[in-house]
Amino acid sequence: MDTRSKRSRESDSSPSSSSSSSKKMNSSVPIPLFSCSWKSDDLLENNPPKFRHPYKKRLWKDIKKREEMPTTSVSLTKWSVMSLPTEIPDDETEVVLKDGPYQYERIEDKSEVHWWVNFADLHLFGFYASPLFAQDEIQSMEHPILGAVREALEDLTTEKNDPSAPLTRTSKGSPTPILISGVPRMINVDTSPNEEEGRPKGLYGNMFAFSELEDVLKAVTPISPPTISNIIAMEAPKGFKGKYTKLQILDVFLTSYTAFRGAVLQTQSEWVEKNEEGEVKVVIHSGAWGCGAYGGNKALMSALQILAARCAKVPQLVLHTFDPASREAFENGKNIETYLREYQKESSESVLDDVLNSLKDQKFMWGVGDGN
Repeated sequence: MDTRSKRSRESDSSPSSSSSSSKKMNSSVPIPLFSCSWKSDDLLENNPPKFRHPYKKRLWKDIKKREEMPTTSVSLTKWSVMSLPTEIPDDETEVVLKDGPYQYERIEDKSEVHWWVNFADLHLFGFYASPLFAQDEIQSMEHPILGAVREALEDLTTEKNDPSAPLTRTSKGSPTPILISGVPRMINVDTSPNEEEGRPKGLYGNMFAFSELEDVLKAVTPISPPTISNIIAMEAPKGFKGKYTKLQILDVFLTSYTAFRGAVLQTQSEWVEKNEEGEVKVVIHSGAWGCGAYGGNKALMSALQILAARCAKVPQLVLHTFDPASREAFENGKNIETYLREYQKESSESVLDDVLNSLKDQKFMWGVGDGN
């Protein structure tokens, strides 16, 4: 099935794409709802990012001047929600709490593949060009080709229900996380407060647009040579108050489980395609996903991400903390996940559904969004 747009069909550098409807289904191994790949050079030439805010335009102009954008194969997969696992496996997932924001370290060991969670909106990188500068927008500014990915998907899409649509959920709200590998990271933007450099309140969220351009530029460090990142874009549930319901807890788990399992499967597939030998280790980086503007409960959200990583057979999950309160909440999340595993061992049913029910009975409460 060729889902390419008119513009793509007229180009010799069209993306290769496919949807699950064109493939023979294998019930034992999930396959992506949609997949597509580009050469990074072609992607930027045919679908360049369209930054609107003047500061972002300036940063993009400076990036292009460096002429250091590496040529990579940018691969995208979009996943339908996977079935609920029957139980928590015995496989061990190492959980690491790491203070501070993502650093996107340069990984020398090619048998270790790192993925970085994008705290996505329904619309994939939907505000990348705007004045906003929360986690999603920071990531898409530091990795400007992500804006090009959005533009390319919009080019491919004729109807909002197309598998190629840049949406992280269906029209009925079911999660469809999107994974993108081979993404160059061109700059680092320090959003932390720095009074000496003219940003006493930092650059995070709305403060980016309220700052002076010269102060923003002081916070930017070029990455030379650029590193290559792999991105998991998944949207958390939002807009709720009071106690978490079973359906909300299930949504959080299935969204993160589908995304994490997809990352493992995509990594293994690319590993085989490259004819690499030995085993590949998948490391996923996340944090207070869904706990900023969406007002999620940090302890519950971290516990469910840990549980999802274990069920998805992710060898290592790194949760990034930003302050002592977050670290305490994540420690609590680790303890909750440990409790859930013990609960399963003692349960006569020994099914994951019962484990999630036990979370509902603990009456976790929704918080309040931070406005960013």
